[in-house]
Amino acid sequence: MIKLSTAVFALALFACGCASFEPTPYQPAVDGGYGYSDEKLGPTEYRIAVAGNAATSAETLWDHLLLRAAEITLGAGHKYFVVAPTAASRLATIKPAFLMPQFGLGAGAITGVRTPLLQYQGLPVGVEPSRELIASLSIALTGRRQAGASNVFDARAIKQRLAPEPGVLQPAE
Repeated sequence: MIKLSTAVFALALFACGCASFEPTPYQPAVDGGYGYSDEKLGPTEYRIAVAGNAATSAETLWDHLLLRAAEITLGAGHKYFVVAPTAASRLATIKPAFLMPQFGLGAGAITGVRTPLLQYQGLPVGVEPSRELIASLSIALTGRRQAGASNVFDARAIKQRLAPEPGVLQPAE
């Protein structure tokens, strides 16, 4: 016979595993939370980072990086920004932020979607690494487009294409 506390615990684990949430919105990161942050490296050079929760795709993080770069560029009175390639010749680095266990019960624990690393009273409890991501890039501001360069972006065009809908949290300038 199952005790009431055991059933409540199992139900709580199941609810945690089934919870759904929204992708990280475009917003400034506050106290190390999700969102964007930037650092001025020189007169026209910046490093931008965006942290997203597990529901945020790498494509969304890339869009947030570009939008923040466009805002910085236009705010400084420039028209274009150049994304500096990384040592691996990539424009941006997108990697897991850190690993954090996420618990839940269900078919995923058996099929391998969730890895059954521990059990509670004989029931597999799935634990999977977090899919939280952090993306970063470095930019240099410029007033003119460089012919043939694929890493130069028009700040106004980026902002028009990627700016959040009205009513969505806007960054403080």
